[in-house]
Formats: sequence, structure tokens, C-alpha cells
Amino acid sequence: MIKFFLFARIVAPLRGACGGGLMVLQTFYPSGVMTAQIVISSFSKSLCTANCLLTRTFHFCFLSKLMVDSCKSGFHSTFQPINQPTNQPTNQPTNLSTNQLFNLSTNQHINQSAYLCGMAKFFLRKKIGDRVVSGHPWVFGNELGDSEGTAEPGDIVELYSSNGSFIGKGYFNPASQIRIRLLTRDKRETIDDNFFYNRIKAAWEYRKLLGYVENCRLVFGEADQLPALIIDKFNDYLVIQTLALGIEKWKGAIVAALQKIFSPKGIYERNDVPVRNLEGMEQLKGFLSEPFDTNIIINENGLKFHVDIENGQKTGYFLDQQDNRRAIAHVVKGADVLEAFCYTGTFSMHAAKYGAKSVLGLDISENAISTARRNATLNGYEDICKFEAVNAFDVLKLWVKEGKRYDAVILDPPAFTKSRENIDKAVTGYKEINLRAMKLIRPGGFLITASCTNLVTPEMFLNTIGEAAKDAKRIIRQVEWRTQASDHPILFNVPSTQYLKFLIAEVQ
Repeated sequence: MIKFFLFARIVAPLRGACGGGLMVLQTFYPSGVMTAQIVISSFSKSLCTANCLLTRTFHFCFLSKLMVDSCKSGFHSTFQPINQPTNQPTNQPTNLSTNQLFNLSTNQHINQSAYLCGMAKFFLRKKIGDRVVSGHPWVFGNELGDSEGTAEPGDIVELYSSNGSFIGKGYFNPASQIRIRLLTRDKRETIDDNFFYNRIKAAWEYRKLLGYVENCRLVFGEADQLPALIIDKFNDYLVIQTLALGIEKWKGAIVAALQKIFSPKGIYERNDVPVRNLEGMEQLKGFLSEPFDTNIIINENGLKFHVDIENGQKTGYFLDQQDNRRAIAHVVKGADVLEAFCYTGTFSMHAAKYGAKSVLGLDISENAISTARRNATLNGYEDICKFEAVNAFDVLKLWVKEGKRYDAVILDPPAFTKSRENIDKAVTGYKEINLRAMKLIRPGGFLITASCTNLVTPEMFLNTIGEAAKDAKRIIRQVEWRTQASDHPILFNVPSTQYLKFLIAEVQ
């Protein structure tokens, strides 16, 4: 007799005395409760008859399909429920043909291969895995040792420690350096459509609790226990990114959950990002709902901004700085402000709102500068806010030589590197722009500077600012040290979830 645990594999049949094969299968939940008993007698190569007792019809469907395949013939079953399923009106045995069984199985929102072949198990190597056991959801290929069973790219698999202790379930991709991304550490939790609905619903409830109800990072990947999934909410519109193959396979379930929770005016995917190539996926973008005008207007801190969902950077707008933009209020009042790397002028517009005398925004992108000017007009600040499409690195250096001065300089550049090999170059870049900015600031003025480069740690960034001040022969005094908005949660055991560094400092 073989005990067939949920997701386990059938090892071998027993041989009967009638010339054919005799096999007894028992299915169990992980808790040990038996869900089905199936006795198969093979009277000929062309016919199998099974008598089974079960509590869950879909278990039998998958087992039946497996047995049909093994018999290579037609299949007829008679089964009697142990506990009355809600979809069975009586306790009478039910007869199902092979095709009926297969149709039942394909109607379930369950990974069929996991049930037919058993969910694959992967084991961490000895003396490796403390990071994973302590809560990090990423498992790299060089951290894995033995495995049992087979898994297709994107399948849900189980992860165990080297001594066999269960760690979690997650999706698997042999083409990625991050071989497994964990979704749950509860062995009893099933990864299905409801799983994703519940996770997204929980993420939304958390944002509402913190006061983010209009625009927010609705799902922040690992920080919301949904690795490689990004969802930004712009009022009634949602933009999603599925950045790994495993989460891509559940995109339909994710969209269905969003429709159920929000009934949005539109859903758009911005999967035109190179990281998808590392997962063996193509880059793409497009509608996941009925088409809509992707140029929208959002409200933030009492201001209005144009957002281009289809062609803007990332998902169209940088929500991670929305709290930090409020933080500049006390240091820009009555000031001449320079914003370098201004993109669509969000900090510039806030400076004007908080009483700046003049604001000049610089960005290398003509399209971004065009949108910044439209934002100034939209908010009635076209006389205060001016914008120029130039290379900020070159202009800052030139203006230092020309002796230009400002009361406040804002630096919010894009990420300088996504590769560890280029960290030193990124640090050099941050030092250079901050040094030039400090030289442009009048004594007693303010430097407002940020870094979104994930690989540059907070300590590295602050040390770089300190080195820049030393070379500029300026003394800086910290006013505020901040990170990303709270709708981008930070997990202490997942350092990559804290990526934004934001400093306001007085420059003497």
C-alpha cells in the first residue's frame, strides 16, 4: 500500500495474484487526515476499475488522470465519499468516464503537473541558507543541493532545509540566478487564485490604514510577500509589473483580483523592463482591461500632475517620493531653487507651492521637460517654475565656474547602476553631483539630495555626501534623513526593500 500525500509522488504499484497489477493508493492532507483510498485492479491491458473513498473530488480527478495515463486505456471509476462534499446531493456512488474526470480536473484552478507528478522539492545545501531560513524570500542556485521530482519553469515548488525541515513554497525558474522566490512559509497554504486575491486585499488594507487611499504603491513585491510583483494605483487606474516568470504565470489571477477589489477604470501592464529578459521573458506593455486614455491627471499634496502611464518612466510616476516632497516645505520658502534631474517637475512644483521665489528645473529629456511645463501651467506656477532640457552634469560644472548661486538645490537623479560591478562608478557620480551642488549653494542654504540606487547602501550614500562636503570645503548639518514613502514597506530581513535615500542638509 502506498500513502499518497498531497503533492507526493507514486513510487510503484503492488503486483496482484490475478496476472494483472494491483495498486492501493491513499491520499492524505499534510495534517495526516486521509482524503481518499483507491484500489486498482488491472484485469487486462485495456481496462481498469477503481473503487475509492474520498472527500475531495478534485484529488480523485488528478489521480484518475494519472492512472488513465498509466493504463494507456479507457477508465471507469466508482467512488463513495467519506465525508459528504457540498457538491454531492447523495451518498450514492458516482460513475464518471475518463473524459468527465479529465474535464473536472481541468476546471480546477490548480497546477495540474503538481498534482499529477507531485510538487517538486528542493533542499538547501548544508551550512548554507541562514538568510533564507531567517526570512529572505530569495533562493539562489548555488544555495540549492538535492531535489526530488521535476518542475517546469514557473511551477510552484517546496523548499526544505538540508535536514528536511519545511521552509516554504514558491515559484521556480532554472533560467534565473534567483532559482526560487518564496510566496509562503505555511505548508498548509495553497497557492491558487484565492491566495493572490487575499494577498492583494491585505496589501490594500495596509495602505488604507496608513492613509494611502488615492495614489500608492499597492503591492511592493517582496515587502508584500508577492515577490517580483509591482502594482501602482493612480486613483482609478492600476499599473502592474510582473518581473519574474513565476508571477507572470499568475497574471490572470492578479488581474481578476484587482477587478474584484477595485472595479478600476483601467489596468495597464508596464513590462517593458530588461529584468524580464533575465527570466526568459519578453518585454511588453499593453492593456489588461478595456482600452483607456493612458494620459491621466493625479492629485498629490494639493497639486495636480500629468501622468503618462504608457510611456512615462517606470510605471509612469515616482510615488516613492510623495512624502519627501512635503518635507521640503520649510527650507524652500522665499528661496531661489534649482532642481537637477527634475523629470516632470514634481519637486519644483512643490517648491513653488511652499513659497519659493523662483524655481529652475533641469532634465536631459525633452519629453519630461515638456510635461514639467504642462504641470506648471496646470497648477498656475508657470511664472515661478521654468525648465530647461540640458545635461545636468555639464551645466552644474559650468555654473560653478560662472559663480551662480542658489538658496536650495534639489538632486533626484535616476539610479546610477543596477550592477555590482559599477558601484564604484555610481558612488563617484553621486559625489560629483553633490560636490557641484554644494558649491552652488549660498552659505546657510539647503541641499536636498536623493539616491534610488539599490546597491548604494544608506551608509555608502551618507559617506559619499560627507566626502563631497570635505572636497567642497563646506560644512553640512543634517535637517532630515528619510527613505521611501510608507506605501513602499521595508523588511529588515530583506535589505533590498530599502532602496531610497533622502537627505536634507544645511550647507554652511
